[in-house]
Amino acid sequence: MLPKNAEYILNKLNENGFQAYLVGGCVRDKLLNKVPEDYDITTNALPQKIAEVFSEFHLNLKGLKHGTVGVIINGEMIEITTYRIDGDYLDSRRPENVTFTPNLKEDLARRDFTINAMAMDKNENIIDVFNGKSDLKNKIIRTVGDPEKRFNEDALRIMRCLRFASKEGFVIQENTLNSLNQLAPNLKHIAYERIYTELKKMLSEANAHNIIRKTKPVFENVFPTLNTEKWDIICKHIKECECSWLLCLAVLLINSDTKKELDRLKVETKTKCLVLNLKELLNKKILNDKAFLQKMMCEHSKEQILFLCSYLTVITKEDYNKNAILASKGITSVNELDIQGQTLKNLGFKSYKIKEALNVLLNAVIENKVKNQETDLIEYIKKQA
Repeated sequence: MLPKNAEYILNKLNENGFQAYLVGGCVRDKLLNKVPEDYDITTNALPQKIAEVFSEFHLNLKGLKHGTVGVIINGEMIEITTYRIDGDYLDSRRPENVTFTPNLKEDLARRDFTINAMAMDKNENIIDVFNGKSDLKNKIIRTVGDPEKRFNEDALRIMRCLRFASKEGFVIQENTLNSLNQLAPNLKHIAYERIYTELKKMLSEANAHNIIRKTKPVFENVFPTLNTEKWDIICKHIKECECSWLLCLAVLLINSDTKKELDRLKVETKTKCLVLNLKELLNKKILNDKAFLQKMMCEHSKEQILFLCSYLTVITKEDYNKNAILASKGITSVNELDIQGQTLKNLGFKSYKIKEALNVLLNAVIENKVKNQETDLIEYIKKQA
């Protein structure tokens, strides 16, 4: 069953004498019995005609020169694009120009992968010129036509290919795989923010390790300082990260000029700090001990040490996470003590000694030498004075 907004647009275009189809990812997702994130529509109506048909709605016309009109309907924007043939791709990202065509097959022929080159009419009949339905059933990612041409047109398709294969547990067809590895240097033309977006989605999927194992040239180009000598081990560790994209990113970049690579990707500050601090902490001897980890949380943060322990669990096969979780439930700051500096001052502690006394009490609580209750803490610190 089609969503009401998309169905309305298809019907309205048909009523005005135009062909209209759902196209691309939404068709793929419906065939996989998944709820599409959005719905794109293709039509033989020229952009100006699309705008006329939907003139009563608020329209987004930013993509007009490429044949796309966004129709805002019930708060949802649905993009409608005229059948088109793409011109030359001079920047390995977008066509210099487009030519409109009345032929649906010509429009489908410009798309990236067969599983994204299917159309569906309002009655849910599938137009499948390039056997995308078969590839979907057999879990194969294959370009529409010549893979070398497709990846030369738009290098970001390389990362999209890896993401789709990782997400759905597909196999990349041999010629497609060979071409994307060979043309991986073209990724230099793509903004690293776009690569990072695709990478995060990819690393969140269960099949990422299998795809990464087969596409080492891609990662050598995305991360020029990456040490890939133990690639199979890296891929094995990525599998054990259990779809945590942040942990996978750390596994990938820990054996590289990590800061340079994170800067290149324009990674957000919080993520960058977690990964860089992780690399620094790995130079220390880390004990798999609740009290030790709790003290580390005092010096750093719960989030940082939990991340460290997740990484160590993956790399060493020793379960650091259990002790880390226990440590995170305990106190990790003098602010959590059931005693205040003023109380110590009233007990006769000099101002310059109060901070030291609070740290003594914090360590004592962590090591279970005293309960975190004011009377017990007072009694304990008196004995230490």
